[in-house]
Amino acid sequence: MKYEGADGVPQNLEFHDASGQIIPIGDRTDINGSPLFNDKWGYGIIRLKNRIIISDSAIGYSLYNAGLFLKRNGTVFVIDYPVKEFSLEFPGDLNNNNNNNNKIYNFQNGFPAIEGYDSLTFYEVLYGGNSVSLLKLANKKVVEPYQYGVGGHREYILYQEYFAFLPKENKMIELGIKMGLNAIRKKLPGFAYQISIFPNKYDSKKEGDLIQLFSYLDTKNSLK
Repeated sequence: MKYEGADGVPQNLEFHDASGQIIPIGDRTDINGSPLFNDKWGYGIIRLKNRIIISDSAIGYSLYNAGLFLKRNGTVFVIDYPVKEFSLEFPGDLNNNNNNNNKIYNFQNGFPAIEGYDSLTFYEVLYGGNSVSLLKLANKKVVEPYQYGVGGHREYILYQEYFAFLPKENKMIELGIKMGLNAIRKKLPGFAYQISIFPNKYDSKKEGDLIQLFSYLDTKNSLK
């Protein structure tokens, strides 16, 4: 396959599996659910660390093993190059099936290590600001929930939590999963006053409200 690098010069890239076999993305018939970020393969733009940019209409991202994959004629290939960031576009919103507009999800690594996660960990960038950014970390694990009279049942379960990134300090702060204003104020004492005067209606269960809050905090602190 030929892809155009950042310098505009066409370059050859080989996408390969381990040994001519379909790459295991964690998808198994004996486990309920899917390991993928989205069951559908979407349009993606991938920026490698060597500055080459890849775009394709059938990109998948596994939350089980953080792998990026490309599908060609029913065969799945791993993108076996160091990735800096990538974006995925799908019809509608994953959280709102009635939304007919396409939504783009942006992922990036290179953030400071925290809580066992290193600089290679991919975070979804919900808001990227000059003074504060909002990141979401999602992964899927295989669990065997207890069901009376049922044995050997396993399924993929989604786990996610939020982080704040302070670019000027190059610092990560774990926010967890409870996104109430009081909880956030305790995690981000440097933004406590701005949080206390946040003028918009806020619902801790709505990610859109959380994004609006971080946009407000970033704007107020960027004006200082």
